[in-house]
Amino acid sequence: MQLKKRMQKFLSLYVLQHFKLTGSIDKSAWEELVKSDDNAVILDVRTPEECAEGMQENAVQMNYLDTQSFQQNIQKLDSSKTYYVYCGSGARSANACQMMKGIVV
Repeated sequence: MQLKKRMQKFLSLYVLQHFKLTGSIDKSAWEELVKSDDNAVILDVRTPEECAEGMQENAVQMNYLDTQSFQQNIQKLDSSKTYYVYCGSGARSANACQMMKGIVV
């Protein structure tokens, strides 16, 4: 799976497995992990306006900046899945992972 050209500028891509942060990864590792992981769920935590410019194929958009909605939506996530979280610069994806880590499973 190739990241779209728009995605290639992302500095930080994060992996959250069973709501435990496994860390930041580079683009090539991201591509390999997503391709080989049957439990992969890609979360795009950018705003709807940013997503309108292009999203990773099969990504689920969850606007981190809409705090109330984001917190409600992460409560509904399946803790048995591996979440690949990204945004425009890495700040929101890192913060989103920290918030997701706080979920009691």
